[in-house]
Amino acid sequence: PDVVENGVTGYLVPQKNVIALAEKIAYLILHPQLREKMGKAGREKYEKEFTLEIFENKLLSIFREVIDIF
Repeated sequence: PDVVENGVTGYLVPQKNVIALAEKIAYLILHPQLREKMGKAGREKYEKEFTLEIFENKLLSIFREVIDIF
């Protein structure tokens, strides 16, 4: 849920619910424009929030906070 924004960057389906998963996959197969839109939105979210550089900066920030406590 932290990575996928339901209906925007993809779909969230209940765990182990293969029917719900198959339905969402089929829907995206039948709607290529939506599939492309979600793909672009997912890529943008990744580039804004989840690149290695962003991860490293967040981790460094956490380390600095911990060091400042001591």
